[in-house]
Amino acid sequence: MSARTTTNGDPDVLLTPTDVAKLYGVSRQTVETWIANNVIPYVPVPSGRKKIRRGDLPLTPRYADGRTAN
Repeated sequence: MSARTTTNGDPDVLLTPTDVAKLYGVSRQTVETWIANNVIPYVPVPSGRKKIRRGDLPLTPRYADGRTAN
């Protein structure tokens, strides 16, 4: 994870989909699917990329079929 994401769980830290994937032990594509299916909200940044506020992450996000990560 980037240096910006190691701030002791600060809820306002913005994470990349890759950072979120590492936190949950899933692929980046899974995180992109969660974003597309409104499982987790994202913040659009000027570059066009998507960032996720740490405070917006659910404790256990769900797959479309109801399974949970981890």
